[in-house]
Amino acid sequence: MALLEALPPGHKRILLEFLYESNLIGLEKPGLSLQGANLREANLERGHLERANLAEANLERANLKQADLSGAFLQEMTEEGLTQTQINEAVGNDATKLPDYLQRPAHWR
Repeated sequence: MALLEALPPGHKRILLEFLYESNLIGLEKPGLSLQGANLREANLERGHLERANLAEANLERANLKQADLSGAFLQEMTEEGLTQTQINEAVGNDATKLPDYLQRPAHWR
């Protein structure tokens, strides 16, 4: 978490890709929680964040284009998971996978 905080936004994706490819985060071996991570302005394009614990993570102006956020949690662990307000503050596109209860923001098109 300290490394994520210290890295510039463009390098955070590289670290997350390394952790994912090393099976330290992901569906099979969720060995690292991203709860409270500072991912502000991070380029998470095409990121595999399905079912990730991103509770209290800062995703302000994060690039989520083509990212998979199905089942991800961005707030305190509740049945709600992601909130519409949190999605509205991020950047995504038509290829970003969202849980069924969220609306794709107009600025993602």
